[in-house]
Amino acid sequence: MVRTELKVKAPEGTEIRESETLTQWDIPNLVFTVETDERGLSVHIHAVWVPSRLRGKGIGTAMLKALEEAVAQAGGGVIWGEAFPYTEGKGATYREVRELIRWWEKRGYEPQEDLSLLKDAYREQAKKWDMNPSEIQLGYDEVAHLTWFEKEIPETD
Repeated sequence: MVRTELKVKAPEGTEIRESETLTQWDIPNLVFTVETDERGLSVHIHAVWVPSRLRGKGIGTAMLKALEEAVAQAGGGVIWGEAFPYTEGKGATYREVRELIRWWEKRGYEPQEDLSLLKDAYREQAKKWDMNPSEIQLGYDEVAHLTWFEKEIPETD
């Protein structure tokens, strides 16, 4: 893979930049890294963050569309990532992870793993810890590989 630079025009009041980590929590932002492979651009979304006071207003979707447009204009490729909510290291419940996966699905992104495997991971831990599966919080490292999504982005004519 070859590292590639991608210029993205961020919607007003947001930041979209190439990085692996979020550094601002007060404004909506999206961070990604990009390489080139056999499918064209391979864009890994590391995080989409919208402060809670601004959620539900289409800001995350607008940032995602801006990234998709930049990929299309640059020749197309695939955008991918893991659907895991930011939880300040506390882990996330199955319901929280599943809601985030649904958010990605509504925007045309397809899960790349059988989601029953995700549910099974929570059930197995619940059994091990003798807890209700709905109360279990698993960390990113435990389930992120089961939440992988992607979307093919065609080149703009």
